[in-house]
Amino acid sequence: ACDYKLNNEQGTITSPGYPNLTRSDRICTYTISTATNTVISLKRIDFQLTNGESDDDDNDECLTTNLRINDGLNRKILGPYCGKNQPEENFVSETNYLQLHLSTDVDSMGRGFKFEYRALATGNDKCGGVHTRSGDHIRLPVHDDSYAGEATCYWVIMAPANKAIRLHWNSFSLENAVDCIYDYLEIYDSLGAQVNDERSKPLAKYCGNSVPEDLLSHS
Repeated sequence: ACDYKLNNEQGTITSPGYPNLTRSDRICTYTISTATNTVISLKRIDFQLTNGESDDDDNDECLTTNLRINDGLNRKILGPYCGKNQPEENFVSETNYLQLHLSTDVDSMGRGFKFEYRALATGNDKCGGVHTRSGDHIRLPVHDDSYAGEATCYWVIMAPANKAIRLHWNSFSLENAVDCIYDYLEIYDSLGAQVNDERSKPLAKYCGNSVPEDLLSHS
């Protein structure tokens, strides 16, 4: 059997025999399912799948040796990937469900693949989320002209490769304090804040009633 179920908050996924891909006719499925109100960060550590002995082959069609990624139940399928056509180095799913499908045959070559995955909290249904479309609006839930206290919300904004992200503020109002030590909004140019990466530094930190200037991401 080549069917793997992964339910931990983080882990590593490798192809059969990695770093020497098993040459056989098989289909392997890796299903990642994390907690509700999370999405999945998938980081490509290594990827080498080819249909023959030439590593220079683009393998554009990826007919017999390939990897496909299903982003969410009954949602879009990414790939097929093989040769020089590789998955994104850092990918974030739209839901808490991600499935990888590996197809190989007796002519398959390469090291195979290695990915690291991690569940990222997005808050509850009304606080936090993942945004992939240009022009999306992000709002902090407000009730009776005030927002909930003791809340931690994460919004992940994704853009295509080689594209930057511009944040434009229509309104902004949080409790004001010196150095924003109480209520605040921090902006990061990576997922470091959610994976507790101490090396990750915020681009900006806001509080008070002044509407911030537009912000452009670095990547």
